[in-house]
Amino acid sequence: MILTTQIATLWVNALRNDAALAAWGQASYGWPVKVIAGASPKRPAGEKDAPFVVVSCVDDERGGVSEFSYTLGVDLGVIMSTGQEVLDVQILLDQQLSAEVERVLMAVSQNLVFESIKENFEEAFDPLFVLEKTITVTVPHTLGGAVQL
Repeated sequence: MILTTQIATLWVNALRNDAALAAWGQASYGWPVKVIAGASPKRPAGEKDAPFVVVSCVDDERGGVSEFSYTLGVDLGVIMSTGQEVLDVQILLDQQLSAEVERVLMAVSQNLVFESIKENFEEAFDPLFVLEKTITVTVPHTLGGAVQL
């Protein structure tokens, strides 16, 4: 049986160890992307952490269903520079950082099917801009079969 926390741990470790993601952060901001394991309302990721990726557990469905479903939150944050347009920040989040993160997640999640990725731009913390991703992955449920991550 796979647990949502196992998927989150797999993703966090893969993101922390990905040289291309670290290089993107270094090239774009002068330091690597910070990968944060789980979100907390009392200690949210903020401007000082950007650029960042937060991986957190949201939901799972197991039991007698034909496939197990797991939902994880993956939030990406960057700082908007003085004079930068909002659309430019959204492009940076969507076409650059998000693309790097999804590349890592899909490469390490070979036995998971990515059912859906929902995204929402959060601009309320200006100059911190966040792309909130809700990712649902599934694993076929085969009686007597063990699925490995």
